[in-house]
Formats: sequence, C-alpha cells, structure tokens
Amino acid sequence: MDVAIPRPTNRFLVRQRDRRWAQALVSVLLIAVCLLLALTLIGWPRLRRISLHYDLIKFQSDVHRLEQREKELILRLQKWQDPATLALRASALGLEQPHPALAHTALISRGEQ
Repeated sequence: MDVAIPRPTNRFLVRQRDRRWAQALVSVLLIAVCLLLALTLIGWPRLRRISLHYDLIKFQSDVHRLEQREKELILRLQKWQDPATLALRASALGLEQPHPALAHTALISRGEQ
C-alpha cells in the first residue's frame, strides 16, 4: 500500500552546487599545516637537546673508560721500566752488563759525553 505523501515545494528554489566546501577544506588544511609547523618548531629543538644529552653521556663514559685505560697503560709502562724488571728481562735474554770502560768508549765513539 503506497500512500503518497505530499512534499512541500518551493518553485523559487533552484538547486545549486555547494561552493563553500573548497573554502572549508582549504581552511582545515591551513590550520593543520600551521599546527604541524608549530609542533615541529617546538618539538625539534627539544628532540635535539635530548639527543645531545645522550651523546654527552656517551662521550663522558668514553672519556672515563679511556682515562682508566691510560692509567692501566701508565702502570704497565712503569712496571716494564722498573730497573729490577729490566735486569730480569736482560738476564733472561742472555745480556750482561758491559764493562764500565767499554761503556764509556762506546759513548765517546757515538759523540756523547
């Protein structure tokens, strides 16, 4: 059973295309771009500062590690330069102390006094 429902009509209205949607889309896109730009300008320096802080912490740990390594190497060098250690190594290699007169003549022949 189809019942016809009368609709109100207005003879003076003419259907037209909505031309404001383009303006609304441009406005929304412009606001989005401005918001994205503001967030980038605020967030980027903070992100760089955090990144630099992590780099600084890494470099400080590297410096500490290298200072420890330097101390170890200095102690090792001092141990190897110790006269008692040098004497033990020389005797293990079969080296002997030169006669004092021969040592003096060797220095003179090289031009040292």
